[in-house]
Amino acid sequence: LLAFLIGLPWLLRAPALAMGVGGSRRIRGSEIGSAAHVALAEQAVAEAIADAGLTPADVALAVVKTPLTTHDGESMRVTSAEAKAVGALVAALALGEVDRDAVVPAAFGRDLTLYSRRAMVFSSSEASCVEVLVLGNRPGAGGGLRIASGLLADVLDAPGIRRVLGAAGAALTPDGTVREPERVA
Repeated sequence: LLAFLIGLPWLLRAPALAMGVGGSRRIRGSEIGSAAHVALAEQAVAEAIADAGLTPADVALAVVKTPLTTHDGESMRVTSAEAKAVGALVAALALGEVDRDAVVPAAFGRDLTLYSRRAMVFSSSEASCVEVLVLGNRPGAGGGLRIASGLLADVLDAPGIRRVLGAAGAALTPDGTVREPERVA
C-alpha cells in the first residue's frame, strides 16, 4: 500500500517526496535470467537511488521493469515469473532486504523466502533493458508530498492501512479515520 500525503513539508523542513530513475544497457538474450542480468539490474536500482538523492533505507518503493526476452537474435527467454523474480530480488538486494549470496539464478521464482517489501516489478517482452523508478522521502526535496508504504495482510487490513497513513504523517481520529482526508492523495 502506498500513501501520498499533501502538505507543506518544505515549510517544516521535513523530508518530502523525491524520485529517481535508472536504467541498464541493452540486455543480450544470453544474459536474461543470469548473473549478468542481476548485475545490470542492481546497477540500475543503485543509479535510481542515487538520482533521487536517497539512501536505500529512504526508499519507500522501487518500481522495476525487466525484459523477459530480447530481439537481438540471441533468442533466450525466461518466464515472466523468473524475470520478475530477478527484478524483485535485485531490488531487495539494493535495498538491503536480502543477502547478496541469496540472489542467484537457482533462486529466481523458486525460493519464496526471498522477497522485497518495497518493490513492484513488471516484466515485458518489449523491454530491452532494466528500467527503474524509486520513490522516497528526502530532506530538502521540493514540493508538498510525502510517501509512505507498507504491507497489508489482506485488502481489509484496516490497522495496516492506518499504519501506512500514520507513517505518511496523516493525523487520525480515535476511531481511525483521517482527520484531513483532503491531504491524502
